[in-house]
Amino acid sequence: MAQAKINFTDNRLRTLSHDGSNKRLYFYDTAQPSLALSLTPSGTKSFQLQAWDKKRGKSVVKSIGRYPNMSITLAREAVVGLLSDISKGVNVIAKAKKKRDEECLDDVFERWLEEAKQHKRSWQHDKSRYDLYIHKPLGKKRITDID
Repeated sequence: MAQAKINFTDNRLRTLSHDGSNKRLYFYDTAQPSLALSLTPSGTKSFQLQAWDKKRGKSVVKSIGRYPNMSITLAREAVVGLLSDISKGVNVIAKAKKKRDEECLDDVFERWLEEAKQHKRSWQHDKSRYDLYIHKPLGKKRITDID
C-alpha cells in the first residue's frame, strides 16, 4: 500500500496518476490529516475518512465521495463533521449502513398497497394518484429525507 502526504489542491489531484501496480495508492492531506485520497489502478480517485475511534478502539475507514465530483473543500468539511460524530461516540459506519438500508417511499407504498387491495375498493385510484403525482418526485427518496 503506497502512501504519501501531500497538500490537496485541484491541480495536484487532477495530475495524480497511478504507478502501474495492481494495488490502490493512498495520499493523505496535510491540511486535514484524516482525509485520504484512494487512487485505484483504473484511475478512480475517491476521498476517504481514515481515523481512529478511541471509544471503540478500532480504525474507521469510510468513503466520502469521488474526486472531482466532490470538491476538496467539501471533502474536508465532511471529514470534520464525521470526526465530530466519532468524538461524540457515534458509529459512523453503522449510521451510514442504516441510512443505506432504509426504505424509500416506493417500498412503503407497495407494502401499503398490498394491504389496501384487501380492504379498499378505491385502491386503483390511490395507485393512479401515487403514480401520477408522487412516484416521480418522491418515490426513490428515503423516508427520513422527506420533509
